[in-house]
Amino acid sequence: MSIALKVYQGLTEETDEKVKAKLIADAFEELEQRYPEVKDLATGAQLTEKSLLLQKEIQNSKIEMMGKMERQTWLYFGGLTGMATILIATMGLMIKFLR
Repeated sequence: MSIALKVYQGLTEETDEKVKAKLIADAFEELEQRYPEVKDLATGAQLTEKSLLLQKEIQNSKIEMMGKMERQTWLYFGGLTGMATILIATMGLMIKFLR
């Protein structure tokens, strides 16, 4: 039986005002238990704002990670290029020395 029907039936059948008041109070208590307070619910605007903030944060993280990866790649390959240059120069000196 729905809360409204219980309250209606109780109010129409009871004659004692205290019992009627108790019926109403019990109905409110049951409703409060079923539904959270409005302050605990997020609105559509709040959800949209949070979603946009999260998307922005994810995008910034991607940009930051890409920058780090590019720097590491450049350092790695740049280091190899530098090592190859030193190796070639050393080999050139060795060939000159051996002649």
